[in-house]
Amino acid sequence: MRKPTRTATWLAMLLASAMLLTACGGSNKPAPTAEPTGTTPPAAQDAPKTPKIQGRLTWSAVGEPVNLNPILQSDTNSTFVVQRVFSGLVMINEKLEVAPDLAKSWTKSDDGLQWTFKLRDNVKFHDGKPMTGEDVAFTYNAIKDKGYTGPRSGDFAALEKVEVVDPYTVKFILKEPFAPFLANLTYGILPKHIYSAKPVAEMKDNPANRKPVGTGPWKLGEWVPGQYLTLIRHDDFYANGPYIPEMIVKFVQDGNVGVAKLEAGEFDIGAVPSSAIKRFKEKTSDVFNFYPYQGLGFEYLAFNTSKPGLNDKAVRQAIAHAIDRQKVVNDILEGEGTVLNAPVPPASWAYSEKPIRYSLDTAKAVKLLEGAGYTKGADGIYAKNGQRLAFTITTNTGSSVRESECLFIQKALKDIGIDIQINLVELATFQGKVLPTGNFDMTLNRANLNVDPDPYTYFHSSQAQKNAKGTFVGFNIAQYSNPALDKLLEDGRRENDQAKRKAIYGQYQDVIAEDVPWLVMFNYKSTYAIKKNVKGVVMSPTGPTQGWLWYTE
Repeated sequence: MRKPTRTATWLAMLLASAMLLTACGGSNKPAPTAEPTGTTPPAAQDAPKTPKIQGRLTWSAVGEPVNLNPILQSDTNSTFVVQRVFSGLVMINEKLEVAPDLAKSWTKSDDGLQWTFKLRDNVKFHDGKPMTGEDVAFTYNAIKDKGYTGPRSGDFAALEKVEVVDPYTVKFILKEPFAPFLANLTYGILPKHIYSAKPVAEMKDNPANRKPVGTGPWKLGEWVPGQYLTLIRHDDFYANGPYIPEMIVKFVQDGNVGVAKLEAGEFDIGAVPSSAIKRFKEKTSDVFNFYPYQGLGFEYLAFNTSKPGLNDKAVRQAIAHAIDRQKVVNDILEGEGTVLNAPVPPASWAYSEKPIRYSLDTAKAVKLLEGAGYTKGADGIYAKNGQRLAFTITTNTGSSVRESECLFIQKALKDIGIDIQINLVELATFQGKVLPTGNFDMTLNRANLNVDPDPYTYFHSSQAQKNAKGTFVGFNIAQYSNPALDKLLEDGRRENDQAKRKAIYGQYQDVIAEDVPWLVMFNYKSTYAIKKNVKGVVMSPTGPTQGWLWYTE
């Protein structure tokens, strides 16, 4: 039997702007699976009964991991390694359904407040120690600990405690019904014997964060800072595979370099930007199979709503009317994208299909600014009470697509009297210091919708609070606060009926479109190039998946 994918996907690239990244996400509604173009490889179900354990895969990464602790990490480079080194209680299969992983089965009480999980009894950590309920309880109780400094607490706001019933049975006790609960249990399980010696508040300093010990299909091998790292087959992996015993992740300067090296044959797999796919196919169709898909990833422009000017909804709406997002899709992505009203792509069951609210309308943009009391100065820039509408867009280096977006936005906003500067920073700094602290005016970034579309951690006001490290407790980087939306998000978490939740999340999308804390630029369409000797590839709405069952010939 084919084993479904964990946490989300095998690897979706930030359109060559960041590391080949894994998204946590999707919907409970199966979405169409993309078919490869060019020479079609064997389907996964046609794989040999027991493929040979052989070969290696080489990937590129713009930058390198920062923290390999699954409940602390938040950058895409770390995500790639973490989701190969660790396993969660559950995983998300290629149809974006919750499926067993370390937990082989589960039951819940009639009131939905107690969940009991039966664990596999054949799981070993990479150091040979058995994985038991003690490790599961330690991991999730750590997230609830007062000293916890990571960004996951919002995902478990309803969790009261985790109890160990016996070595292979654990019970989660909730304070209230919590619809996203099961889909949130994808985080890797930590080894208690490595992390329990010190308080949770000191977990961020544990050496194991860079020398992880998990239960996943691969374990960390060599890590040469600034050059590469290797992932080596976990021989005691509890399920089938992995059949490719080694992966090499090479760090490159930017996405363009990564695509060039992919074209040159130095890498075995990579996402090819839409602007390059036609030429890439013409040059490499004898080497690669191509897998197009449109999934759950989206590009967004986030506004720091604590900043003067950007704290004014009329200014944000004016900006939305000034940016021709469809032209961005047509000219920069060569049509490979879809404009959205809110951060819910069509592949999600929660998607609200309504006309696009903000199209190009510079006259309306100017009317909004002037209606809010802004007047144009001699320099052509609008101002109010001496505060000019002058902002900086901060994003990461390494993406020609994102840099082109910045230039497009800069010109569009200049045309309506808003001054924009562009600040490009190295990826690790962007993900590790800029986004978690809110140190920006506006930022271009990418996100992926989770398998459960709960947006609480992105937009609930509690998720903009900061911890002792000075970083957000969640991912509300816009520092957006709307009591009415807070209630919607809380109601959406408590409602278990999917039709009723869809109605709630339809209202949420309307509020986000009205208030514009984020302007969603587009939903991605992507194409993966994978060497033809790599077999058993399975696609999901978030890209290639089930990598531990891939094999080489």
